[in-house]
Amino acid sequence: MKGLPSNYSNHYVMLTDYFTQAITALADWDNNSHTTKEYAEAMLYGLNTNDFLALPAGNPGSLQTEYNSILTQYHLTQAMVDSFDLANVVVSGTTATGSAAKLPTTGCTP
Repeated sequence: MKGLPSNYSNHYVMLTDYFTQAITALADWDNNSHTTKEYAEAMLYGLNTNDFLALPAGNPGSLQTEYNSILTQYHLTQAMVDSFDLANVVVSGTTATGSAAKLPTTGCTP
């Protein structure tokens, strides 16, 4: 990861080292009120964006491979994750121009 852009290396570490720990933390915080699959869907929010999947030279496919591995591990599809996000990630209010706020389609934060 040395020398890679921080967004790439941070996302790689999240997928490979912290993902399972984050699910455990969510479950503990939430008193296991949801399924492990739902926690995984929540944790995947923002991890499959075009900027995230842009591959630095010398690392072909590694982020996509890790992301897909998590989908497989938790028996998820991208359509399931997208549906979860639309149903559960709440964005309220309006934008500066007065239009309804919507979930972002790129980047990590709404």
